[in-house]
Amino acid sequence: MRKYKSFFPWFGSKTRVASLIWDKVGKPSVYVEPFAGSLAVMLENPWWEDTVEVVNDLDGMVTNAWRSIKFDPEATKHYANWPTSELDLHARSTYCESQREELEAILRSDPEHYDPKLAGWWMWGMSTGIGDTFIAQKKSIPRLMKQSGTQGRNFDWDTHFEAMSHRLRHVRIACGDWKRVVKPSVTERFAGPTLVFLDPPYAREQRHDTYAHESYTVASEVQEWCIENQDDPDLMIVLAGYEGDYDLTSDWEKVEWKAHGGLSKFGEGQGKENARLERLWFSPSCARTENVLDLFGTQSDDGGEDS
Repeated sequence: MRKYKSFFPWFGSKTRVASLIWDKVGKPSVYVEPFAGSLAVMLENPWWEDTVEVVNDLDGMVTNAWRSIKFDPEATKHYANWPTSELDLHARSTYCESQREELEAILRSDPEHYDPKLAGWWMWGMSTGIGDTFIAQKKSIPRLMKQSGTQGRNFDWDTHFEAMSHRLRHVRIACGDWKRVVKPSVTERFAGPTLVFLDPPYAREQRHDTYAHESYTVASEVQEWCIENQDDPDLMIVLAGYEGDYDLTSDWEKVEWKAHGGLSKFGEGQGKENARLERLWFSPSCARTENVLDLFGTQSDDGGEDS
């Protein structure tokens, strides 16, 4: 089976634990990811051809990137393929952020709209900048050593865009508030279990302001929704966050894991400390497993950072 990797790194990516999630919950009829980001978990779905997949992100640049890859991979590839350049990084960051408000308004009014130039430049910038450089428009030096996403040494320009376009063919991509895609009209639309993977912005203040739409309160809304729906036998919920972020009942199974390298390395020691606080909570409807995964061990280097 082909392994699909995201085209850009993302703060808080769940690449390391994506396979664990799927091994634990099994095959769903519907998969919902309200905070899409780099789609690291969805892209690991081994049953994607038989699953209805619904993803959402409030960030219009994220939605535009996935729409552009889905509908026009060649044009998106043209704009994303560019060498690492500090001045281009600064200029494209300024340009992309200046277009954000208008882009998001169009994306929410036209479900077929996409801008491959903005998508390509944004993915290139996210892969070229360090940490939150591109979004925050910090005029700093690009990532010069170990690069990821479209700038990674193992990125296959000949096949990756076309393959990802095929992978996203039937994915339903929404752009807006997360609560819209966890309503019964989505989660109960098809027979069989629905898996909802929730990875909201972390609640604690000791992290980077690295998202275009920052929120330190949405986590509490997510917890409330989880508690209200935890007893639904047809709803499997997986919640990601830091230790201490959530107050859930003992019926939820907690799994500790450690982020490996990538954006967790940035900051004055705080990134490394937070990397050891990563947790996954599985609702009572998720199948429990005896499988053990050494999430604190070493991981082979695939030529990129967190994606």
